[in-house]
Amino acid sequence: MQIETLFCDIVRTETQGKNLLVGVYPSNAMFVPFIPGGITISAFSRLTELPAGVHQVEATLYTSHDKNKPENVFTSTINIKYPELPTPVITGPAQVHLHDIGFVMLKIKVTTEQGAVIEADAGKLFVGRSVPDDLHK
Repeated sequence: MQIETLFCDIVRTETQGKNLLVGVYPSNAMFVPFIPGGITISAFSRLTELPAGVHQVEATLYTSHDKNKPENVFTSTINIKYPELPTPVITGPAQVHLHDIGFVMLKIKVTTEQGAVIEADAGKLFVGRSVPDDLHK
Protein backbone atom coordinates (compact mmCIF):
# COMPACT_ATOMS: atom_id res chain seq x y z
CA MET A 1 0.00 0.00 0.00
CA GLN A 2 1.27 3.44 -0.96
CA ILE A 3 -0.12 6.58 0.71
CA GLU A 4 -0.01 10.29 -0.12
CA THR A 5 -1.36 12.59 2.62
CA LEU A 6 -2.11 16.30 2.87
CA PHE A 7 -2.84 17.82 6.28
CA CYS A 8 -5.40 20.64 6.43
CA ASP A 9 -7.93 22.33 8.68
CA ILE A 10 -10.96 20.58 7.19
CA VAL A 11 -12.03 18.39 4.24
CA ARG A 12 -15.45 19.01 2.73
CA THR A 13 -17.11 16.56 0.37
CA GLU A 14 -19.39 18.01 -2.31
CA THR A 15 -22.56 16.31 -3.50
CA GLN A 16 -20.82 15.23 -6.74
CA GLY A 17 -18.15 13.46 -4.67
CA LYS A 18 -15.39 16.04 -5.12
CA ASN A 19 -13.32 16.97 -2.08
CA LEU A 20 -12.49 20.51 -1.01
CA LEU A 21 -9.47 20.89 1.28
CA VAL A 22 -9.46 24.07 3.37
CA GLY A 23 -6.33 25.40 5.06
CA VAL A 24 -3.77 23.00 3.55
CA TYR A 25 -0.34 22.85 5.21
CA PRO A 26 1.79 22.32 2.07
CA SER A 27 5.12 22.09 3.90
CA ASN A 28 3.66 19.75 6.56
CA ALA A 29 4.28 22.38 9.26
CA MET A 30 1.87 24.33 11.46
CA PHE A 31 2.78 27.12 13.87
CA VAL A 32 0.54 28.00 16.81
CA PRO A 33 0.77 30.70 19.48
CA PHE A 34 0.42 28.40 22.50
CA ILE A 35 2.00 25.07 23.38
CA PRO A 36 0.85 23.23 25.42
CA GLY A 37 -2.52 23.50 23.77
CA GLY A 38 -4.88 21.94 21.29
CA ILE A 39 -5.25 22.07 17.53
CA THR A 40 -7.93 20.92 15.12
CA ILE A 41 -6.57 18.98 12.16
CA SER A 42 -7.79 16.87 9.25
CA ALA A 43 -5.98 14.70 6.73
CA PHE A 44 -6.75 13.77 3.14
CA SER A 45 -4.99 10.56 2.10
CA ARG A 46 -4.91 8.74 -1.23
CA LEU A 47 -4.26 5.00 -1.02
CA THR A 48 -2.94 2.95 -3.94
CA GLU A 49 -1.78 -0.63 -4.53
CA LEU A 50 -4.73 -2.22 -2.72
CA PRO A 51 -6.80 -5.08 -4.15
CA ALA A 52 -10.37 -4.63 -5.37
CA GLY A 53 -13.04 -5.24 -2.78
CA VAL A 54 -14.68 -3.83 0.32
CA HIS A 55 -12.13 -3.12 3.05
CA GLN A 56 -12.19 -1.70 6.58
CA VAL A 57 -9.97 1.31 7.32
CA GLU A 58 -8.70 2.54 10.67
CA ALA A 59 -6.93 5.92 10.63
CA THR A 60 -5.18 6.92 13.86
CA LEU A 61 -3.75 10.32 14.81
CA TYR A 62 -1.16 10.45 17.58
CA THR A 63 1.62 12.77 18.73
CA SER A 64 5.36 12.19 18.82
CA HIS A 65 5.21 12.56 22.62
CA ASP A 66 2.52 9.91 23.17
CA LYS A 67 3.12 7.30 20.46
CA ASN A 68 1.34 4.60 22.45
CA LYS A 69 -1.71 6.76 23.20
CA PRO A 70 -3.79 7.45 20.09
CA GLU A 71 -5.39 10.90 20.12
CA ASN A 72 -8.15 10.04 17.66
CA VAL A 73 -9.21 6.91 15.78
CA PHE A 74 -11.47 7.09 12.72
CA THR A 75 -12.99 4.04 11.03
CA SER A 76 -14.54 3.76 7.59
CA THR A 77 -15.25 1.34 4.78
CA ILE A 78 -13.78 1.70 1.31
CA ASN A 79 -15.05 -0.06 -1.80
CA ILE A 80 -12.24 -0.36 -4.33
CA LYS A 81 -13.62 -1.08 -7.79
CA TYR A 82 -10.60 0.10 -9.78
CA PRO A 83 -7.35 -0.86 -8.00
CA GLU A 84 -5.28 1.16 -10.47
CA LEU A 85 -6.88 4.41 -9.21
CA PRO A 86 -6.18 6.11 -5.85
CA THR A 87 -8.80 5.68 -3.13
CA PRO A 88 -9.40 8.67 -0.82
CA VAL A 89 -9.51 8.36 2.97
CA ILE A 90 -10.54 11.37 5.06
CA THR A 91 -9.42 11.65 8.67
CA GLY A 92 -10.93 14.25 10.97
CA PRO A 93 -11.54 16.91 11.86
CA ALA A 94 -9.87 15.93 15.11
CA GLN A 95 -8.84 17.72 18.29
CA VAL A 96 -5.23 16.92 19.14
CA HIS A 97 -3.62 18.01 22.41
CA LEU A 98 0.07 18.92 22.36
CA HIS A 99 2.25 18.99 25.46
CA ASP A 100 5.31 20.29 23.62
CA ILE A 101 6.62 21.13 20.15
CA GLY A 102 6.61 18.00 18.00
CA PHE A 103 4.73 16.02 15.39
CA VAL A 104 1.16 14.89 14.82
CA MET A 105 1.37 11.59 12.98
CA LEU A 106 -1.13 9.53 10.99
CA LYS A 107 -1.14 5.75 10.73
CA ILE A 108 -3.55 3.91 8.43
CA LYS A 109 -4.52 0.26 8.82
CA VAL A 110 -6.53 -1.53 6.14
CA THR A 111 -8.18 -4.89 6.75
CA THR A 112 -9.08 -6.44 3.41
CA GLU A 113 -12.22 -8.47 2.86
CA GLN A 114 -9.94 -11.53 2.76
CA GLY A 115 -8.72 -10.69 6.30
CA ALA A 116 -5.22 -9.45 5.43
CA VAL A 117 -4.05 -6.51 7.54
CA ILE A 118 -1.89 -3.80 5.95
CA GLU A 119 -0.51 -0.97 8.12
CA ALA A 120 1.55 2.05 7.13
CA ASP A 121 2.67 5.42 8.43
CA ALA A 122 0.66 7.87 6.33
CA GLY A 123 2.36 11.17 7.16
CA LYS A 124 3.32 13.64 9.85
CA LEU A 125 2.75 17.32 10.55
CA PHE A 126 5.26 19.36 12.54
CA VAL A 127 3.64 21.66 15.10
CA GLY A 128 5.79 24.47 16.48
CA ARG A 129 5.32 27.69 18.36
CA SER A 130 4.86 30.84 16.28
CA VAL A 131 7.10 33.80 17.05
CA PRO A 132 5.31 37.07 17.88
CA ASP A 133 5.77 39.77 15.21
CA ASP A 134 7.43 42.17 17.65
CA LEU A 135 10.40 39.78 18.02
CA HIS A 136 11.20 40.16 14.29
CA LYS A 137 11.92 43.91 14.61
